[in-house]
Amino acid sequence: MTYPGSESNRLFELPEPPSLIRPPRMSIPEGLSSGQRSEAPATKFMHEIVPESHPEHGFSKDPHWVIVCSSVGVMNEMKMKTASGMLRMHRDGVWLHGVEDPYEGEQCSWNEVQEQSLALGARAISLFQLEGQPFVIWSVFSSPGMPSLRFLMNGVEFTYEYSQGYPAEALFENVEFPLEN
Repeated sequence: MTYPGSESNRLFELPEPPSLIRPPRMSIPEGLSSGQRSEAPATKFMHEIVPESHPEHGFSKDPHWVIVCSSVGVMNEMKMKTASGMLRMHRDGVWLHGVEDPYEGEQCSWNEVQEQSLALGARAISLFQLEGQPFVIWSVFSSPGMPSLRFLMNGVEFTYEYSQGYPAEALFENVEFPLEN
């Protein structure tokens, strides 16, 4: 598959890590129920609006617009090419790379849960390892197959966002999707 503006037809790939690392901690604090958002401030991030074509329509059709948010921590810790490559891997359905399956031993694997979430237009999350550190990308959809928001954070920032009910997403609650050109 070729991406517009890419220097080659090969996708960026993260190096295969020598061993798996533990996933970021995903727990909800006492007093906050699943799906509930706390009043905590969001992780600091920078955002940009980027075009993205729907995979079923190919990359030559008119794109829709996605707000991509990268945390300040990520911007300080990795090169833009690496971040862009992770975003492509996430978009292509890579849910785990160099990270243990958080649902190991459960009825469904992490990959199965993310595929179900993707099919329903729910939040889909990828867990990556880069140089022994966890990084996370998640997408929020305005409808199945149509992402509206993507977030890229390091493991510590994601643990905070997860435990507080994703306050970064709340910053976009008044944005009407799909975005117009």
